[in-house]
Amino acid sequence: MPRKQRSRKPAAEATEKSPTLANNTSDFTSEIDSTSSPGRTSLSSSDESKSEREPVQKEKKRKFTHSKKGSKPAGEFQTYLWVTLLLAFWILDIGVHLIRIIFPLELSSFPTTTVIDWMRILYSFVVPLCFYKLWENSPGKVASTGMVPILIILTLSSCMQAVAETLVGRLQALGFDSERPVVENAIMQFVKPTQLVDVFEILMTLSRAGFNLWWISFLLTILLYFIGCFIKKSAKLSEGIQQLGQTSFAILPLFGAYIWYLVCQYQIITPFILALLIMLVYQLFEQSLYRITDENGQFLLQSMGIAVVFLVTWKWLLWKDKVLGEMYPGVFGVAQPWTYVRLYIHNDIGHLRDVISDDLIEKSIPEETLSITVPTSHQ
Repeated sequence: MPRKQRSRKPAAEATEKSPTLANNTSDFTSEIDSTSSPGRTSLSSSDESKSEREPVQKEKKRKFTHSKKGSKPAGEFQTYLWVTLLLAFWILDIGVHLIRIIFPLELSSFPTTTVIDWMRILYSFVVPLCFYKLWENSPGKVASTGMVPILIILTLSSCMQAVAETLVGRLQALGFDSERPVVENAIMQFVKPTQLVDVFEILMTLSRAGFNLWWISFLLTILLYFIGCFIKKSAKLSEGIQQLGQTSFAILPLFGAYIWYLVCQYQIITPFILALLIMLVYQLFEQSLYRITDENGQFLLQSMGIAVVFLVTWKWLLWKDKVLGEMYPGVFGVAQPWTYVRLYIHNDIGHLRDVISDDLIEKSIPEETLSITVPTSHQ
C-alpha cells in the first residue's frame, strides 16, 4: 500500500509541474471544435440559402396564375378594359359613320374641325391603350419587343386614317368619288393648276397605306394577346375560369357584332378567317401541353366565333340581292353595312333629317365652287 501512494504522488506532481499538458489538450480540443465549426456554419448558410430560394421558386410557379401587383389575378375578366374597348368601338367608329349619314358635312364647317374629326383622333389613342393594358395584365404575355412595336404601328396607322378620312370626307362633300381613280373624278377637271391632281393622288396613296397598316397591326395585336391568355390546368384559379361570367356573357354579343361590322365594312374577311384558324390551332397545341385559356382569351375567341355566325347569316340574307351581288361577287364577297344603308335606308334617314331641322338639307354645289386656283408667284 505505501508503494501505491508513492507512485500516485509523482504523477500528481507531474501534472502540477507541467501545466502545459493541460493547456495543450484544451488547445487540441478547441482546434477540433474550430475545424468542425466551418462545417456547421456551411450547413447553416446552405439552409439559409435554401430558405431564400423557396419564395423565388414559389413566385416562378405563380407566374401563370398571377399578374403584376395591383392588377387582378390572372384568369379574372378585365371588365373595365373590355367595356371601355367596346364603347370606343361602338361610339368612336360606328358612331362616326352614323353621324355622317344623319348630319352630313356642310360647306360652312370646312375650315374648322368637327366633332367627327375629334372622335377619330380619340379612337386612335383609346383603342391601342386598352389593348396595351390587356396585354400588360395577361398571365403569360408575349415579350414587349414583339407587342409594343405592333401597338405603335396600330396607333400611327389609326392617326394616318383619321387625317386621310377627314380630308377625303370634305372632298366627298364636293362630289369626289373615293372608289374611282383620282384622275377620273369629274371634280378634278376643275382643279387648277393640274399639278394639284398629283397631290390628291399622294393623299389617296397614304390613305390606302394607313388602312393596310391598320388592319394588319389590329389582327396581329389580337393574335399576340390571345397567345398570352393561356394558363396551366394545375394552377389554383377562381371558379368558372373557362365559363364566361355574367358581365362577359352580357357584352359578348355586342363585341361579336362589332367584329362582324369591322370585317364586313373594311373587307378583311380572308385575313380574319386566317387569324381565327391560327387561334384555334394554337389552342389545340396548348391543350396538348395541359394549358387552357383564361376567361379573357375565351371571351375573345367566342366573340370571333359569333362574328363568323353573323357573317354567314348576313351573306345568306343578301344572297338573292342582285345589286349587292354584282358589287360583291363570290362566296367571300360580303356587302358592306353602310353600302346597304345608303341603298335601302338612306331615304328614311334623309326624311328623319328633314323632320329634325330644315337647315340640315344637303346643299347643291354649283360648278363654279369646284374650281381651285393657286396664284402664281411673280418674279
